[in-house]
Parts: sequence; C-alpha cells; structure tokens
Amino acid sequence: MKTDARGHYQGTLPVPYWYLPELDLQALYYPQDDDVGLYLASLSPVTRLEVLFYQAELTVTVSNQAYPGLATTVTGHFDYRQSPLPAERKVEIYFDNALVAEIKAQEMFLQEIKIDSETDVGEHIITVSAAETGRYAPATAGALLKVSRANPILDLGLPRVVLIPGKLRLEGKLYSEVGTLSEAAVKIELGRSQIEMVSSRDGNFDADIKMGMDFSLIGSQDLVIQAIPGEPWHSPLNTTSRLIVVNVVNCGGFLVIIVSLGIFLPGRLRMRPRAHRRRAARPVAEAALLEAGLPETPMTTNTSEDETDNGEPRHRIFYWYRWVVRLIMRVARVLMPPQQTLREFAYENSKALGSGAKHFIELTKTVERLLYSQYQPTEEDVRKTQKLSDTTEEKTKNEGV
Repeated sequence: MKTDARGHYQGTLPVPYWYLPELDLQALYYPQDDDVGLYLASLSPVTRLEVLFYQAELTVTVSNQAYPGLATTVTGHFDYRQSPLPAERKVEIYFDNALVAEIKAQEMFLQEIKIDSETDVGEHIITVSAAETGRYAPATAGALLKVSRANPILDLGLPRVVLIPGKLRLEGKLYSEVGTLSEAAVKIELGRSQIEMVSSRDGNFDADIKMGMDFSLIGSQDLVIQAIPGEPWHSPLNTTSRLIVVNVVNCGGFLVIIVSLGIFLPGRLRMRPRAHRRRAARPVAEAALLEAGLPETPMTTNTSEDETDNGEPRHRIFYWYRWVVRLIMRVARVLMPPQQTLREFAYENSKALGSGAKHFIELTKTVERLLYSQYQPTEEDVRKTQKLSDTTEEKTKNEGV
C-alpha cells in the first residue's frame, strides 16, 4: 500500500490459518520513485495481534486387548467447550505409522480397525488426527494398544482309571475368550499310543486311543494334548494330564498266582514232613537207584540175597547190578546221592573196590547202555553181567574191603 500526502497508510491484511494465539505485525518502508536517494528504508515497531480460532480437545480410547487378525474398536470424542460445533471433520487413524482408516466424524465417533495377522505381540500406538478446517484448529491424540494372542481352553472329561488292553474314549472342545478353535490340528499321546485329528468348526473333537499290552501292573502315564490353531489370534495349546493305568491281564494273572499259592502252598508245607518220613523209611540205596532210572526189581522189596530173578534179560541185568551196588554201599558204608550218575558213583568208589573196580565200571557201562539207548540185551549179556557181578563181589571180599 501507499501513504497519503501526510504519510498515513491504511489497508486490510488477511490473517493466515496458522492457528497461533498471537501474531507479530510490522510494516516495512522502502523508497520508491522520487524518494529513492532521499530516504532510507525502515521498519515500524512490532505490534502484537491476538488471533482467535476454535479449538477442540480430542480424547481417544481403545480396547484393553487386541488380537492379530481380528478387528478392534477405536473411540474418539471432540470437546469444543464454548465453541460452535462443526458439521463434520475429517479424521485419520494410524496404527503405529501406517494409515488404517480415514473417516468423517462429528463430536463423537466409533471406528473398527483390523489388526494385521502378522502383527507382533506387544504394545502398539494408535494415533488419531483431525485436520484443520476453517476456523477449527487441528487436533491430535494417541493411545497404547496391547496386542496379544488368546490362550485356548480345553474342555475335556477324563476317567480316573484307564484299563489296558482296551481303548480310551476322549471327547473335548477347544475355545477361548474370543471364540472356538475352528479346524485346529490336535495331537494326542498316551504312552506309546498317538493319534492326530482336526477339530470341527465349532471346536469339538473326539477320538479313541487304543491301549496295547505291556508288562506293567498298575502305574501312571501322561496324557499329552497339543493343539495348533488355524487362526492367527490363538496361541498353541500344550497340556499334560496324568492317568492311572491298570493292566487287567497282568493283574489277573498275578492274582491267580497269589490265590494258587495261598491254596496249595500250605498243603504242600503240611505234606512235606510226611513225605520226608516216607522217603527216610525206604532204604537209601534202593531209593537212589530208582531215582537214577532203574526199573523196579525184587531188590527193592527186601528180597533175600540168594534170591534169583528169572524175568527178562533186561530186568536180570538190573538185578545183578543192584546186587553189587547194594553190596558196595553196605561194605564201604557209602550212599548214592540222587543227583549222582551211575558212572560218577563207580569212579568215586573205585579206590574202595581195589582190583574189582574195573569189573564194576564195565558192569556200570553195560547198565548205562540199557538205560540210555534202544539196545535189547541177550542171554549172553545176562551171563556176562552175572560174571562181572560175581567177580566184583569176590575180589571185594578177598581184599577185605
């Protein structure tokens, strides 16, 4: 603008939309036309101008919890105090530094924003910005939003005792505070049994776990259930329960053994003294010979020493052998233990027999041949056996054993 003849100036100055409460005004004079060379440029004193505009206090609230892949609600409120209310304002919502929503808002607004499924768990910043509009100054506010994953809950009824062999029926449901675990991968382990399945859309699942045989009686096993949800807002589930396992087959067999011992063992213990007395009543030598595998002969029925056996060749050979053994045990005062073989008895008493030892050993080999083979003796074998028996008896008596 230009001054009048008296140097006064006047004009209109638009106030910029700077939304500052005060502005500094200052006039600048610089020479023009004829004033050039006569006057110097100069500045006027600073004049402070108070600026009035509408302000609003913006308040933002968010949900206490948010989950990846799900929507959360952002609530805002403009407080204009005594200022007139605008018809609507442009509002932008930022998640951290990313613009996630742009709306037209009035005094209050409510807006849902979706959390990206790849969002990290933890605290994030929600920023709401209302741009300036006319005489209304811009407004900005923020809030912290905690993002986490929901912990699944397993609703499962378990028996107190599991019987094996058999199967365990399981029926359960997976859910959380935000809903059911739809089509989650479920893995169940119990001992060496393992099954895998997928839950239904409403989170239900059921399964039969086959329990095989093992060598245990009664014990405990861990039932391990793992669930991998298909939704990003659910965390994995891993839970363990301990069950009492009873092996009915092994327990039944053990019970049968206990009952059998309880019934038969006392009777066996009562019969033992009588059996011992009967065994002691029989001549030791004859009992030992019978247990060695020799058949019954007149020797075991207290026959006299001059009695002969007119039976089969086999029995007659055994007769002469028994005769010599009885003679040796009586003269040498020895006994034949039940666990001792015939040949061991012969070699053990060879020194006591003297020169008759070789004849008794030969007689013993003949008897062992009849006991442990299919050989059928002849009359010649009987005569040979009788001769060996007589020779052994004669040399034993002659040498004064």
